[in-house]
Amino acid sequence: MWGSIGKMAGWGLGVVLAGLPFLFYNSHFSPYEVPKTWLLTGCAVVSLVLAIGRHESLGVKLDRKLVWSVAILWGWLFAVSLTTGEFWSSWWGNPYRADGLLTLLAMITLGLTFPVSDKWLRLVAISNLILTTWVLVVGEREMGLTLGHANMLAGYLAVTLPTFFLWGKDKRWLGLLSLLAIWQTGSWGGLLVGVVAVIAPWLRKMPKLVFAIVLVVLVAVGWGYQVEYQRKAIPGYIVAESRERILMKAVLAIKEKPILGWGWSQFSRAFTQIDYPEHFLVDAYVDRTHASVLEYGVAGGILAMVIYGWITINAVGKLWMRPSIAGRTL
Repeated sequence: MWGSIGKMAGWGLGVVLAGLPFLFYNSHFSPYEVPKTWLLTGCAVVSLVLAIGRHESLGVKLDRKLVWSVAILWGWLFAVSLTTGEFWSSWWGNPYRADGLLTLLAMITLGLTFPVSDKWLRLVAISNLILTTWVLVVGEREMGLTLGHANMLAGYLAVTLPTFFLWGKDKRWLGLLSLLAIWQTGSWGGLLVGVVAVIAPWLRKMPKLVFAIVLVVLVAVGWGYQVEYQRKAIPGYIVAESRERILMKAVLAIKEKPILGWGWSQFSRAFTQIDYPEHFLVDAYVDRTHASVLEYGVAGGILAMVIYGWITINAVGKLWMRPSIAGRTL
């Protein structure tokens, strides 16, 4: 029984992942982000229920060190959140995103219990192809189509571009069309990520070269962003939601509470209480650092940031060493 349910749930998840970019609800105040988030959160919670019922993973080979590291990280964030006086806020997260500890636990369970199928990734490639064709033929790229913003669209196309490798050598040229669509969105960051996604799978035996390319890409994106920011900057005018201000407040938040942090999903509180570069009588509402490592640092201090970094490096390393291009697509 559980085996059949697991297979059905797996296929359902594959369809959800492929259809997620096209989900939006115009009547909502955040029509593109929130419907996608709630659907994926719902799938994650269902996977948590299935995992509890089955008491084992659905065909996933688990690395014990990584599993224990993830468990320790979540346990630490849970314990820290108990000390902040805002536990239920951390448990449920943002009211309209539901991105609290419960969702984090559900997403972890989803990753540990459901094997990622090549067939799912081929479905994702179809989604990429549909959006690519839409951009190249129909246009409307400035609005980001069903993703709400041109940069979001470029990011999705860049991250999912390697899924074309699963269709065989005679179909890989479709990745070039996706690159062209990314270029038309005007996102240089997305274009650089897309280029790396195309060439990286063939450079498995040259990790130093891959590291150098990624480093150059990061420097180029950072430099380009800074140049563009300075070009548009108005002397004496501070953009409340600028990335530079958000990142600096995140760093200062970690510096202020380096041991326990502020608790999970509490960056909005830290952002409000920390002044940078000066005090705002009425400040913007910002609930995310827009940088995963800093997000964990703010939530659980330096320890959480170190554990998360270790998990990320080890997970990427294991995926990178997979023998097939299809495997390294992840």
